[in-house]
Amino acid sequence: MKKVLKLTSVLTFVFLLGFGILIGNGNVKAAAAKKQVTIHVKDSVNWGAVNVYTYDGDGELAGEWPGKAMNLKDGWYNYTFTTSSELNLVFNHDKDGDGKADEQTNNVEHVKNTQSEYWVEITPGDGKKNELGAEIKFLATLSKTDPVASTVTKVNKPSKVTVKQMKKNGKKYLSVTYKAVKNANGYEVYVRSNHNKSFKLVRTIKNGKTTTCKIKLEKQKKVTVKIRAFQKDHNKKVFSKFSSNKKVTIK
Repeated sequence: MKKVLKLTSVLTFVFLLGFGILIGNGNVKAAAAKKQVTIHVKDSVNWGAVNVYTYDGDGELAGEWPGKAMNLKDGWYNYTFTTSSELNLVFNHDKDGDGKADEQTNNVEHVKNTQSEYWVEITPGDGKKNELGAEIKFLATLSKTDPVASTVTKVNKPSKVTVKQMKKNGKKYLSVTYKAVKNANGYEVYVRSNHNKSFKLVRTIKNGKTTTCKIKLEKQKKVTVKIRAFQKDHNKKVFSKFSSNKKVTIK
């Protein structure tokens, strides 16, 4: 009985040693990790609906030909794959609604899962032929960068405003002179009167080159003014830092 146990121990040791050698030589590899890859498609040929089909090391991830319908959002068709290898894609359109692909693009091959998003535009073909000799009537072009984001102009934050002078203008107004700054579309003027703790927005100037404004006085004895510039970014404003507080006593 002891001999049997001893022999079993020896065989187990030899097996583990051999397995360790295989791992050390790289002959045993860990399974590749699966990652999500989202494909965004721009339908520039007005198909009105886009299917995606893929064939890769993980099989037909979007089902059998002609694949799955892509989801439309904000003008782009989208589909997310979970794959451990690269994707080979074909985009197609079921024009007759019979479940068959009536129109299709060229093959978009070797789309790696090392990147989480890709963008594709479908355009009319360029007259070239595929590997089977058939004319490519619809061309799918792959991009690694978001074409929408790349066309967005970066808005530069305006410089800090300097209030140069404040003086009474007649009985009811205070004239404020400030230095126009670079990248400004306009300015906001804030006032704090007498012993109030908070500032109040009293003027919005919609001209970046304007350097003076008038503030209406309402029996204030002491007035503190600060100004900030802004630049428009679509429906938002990008603001500069506020100017230093400028104080004046009204006599």
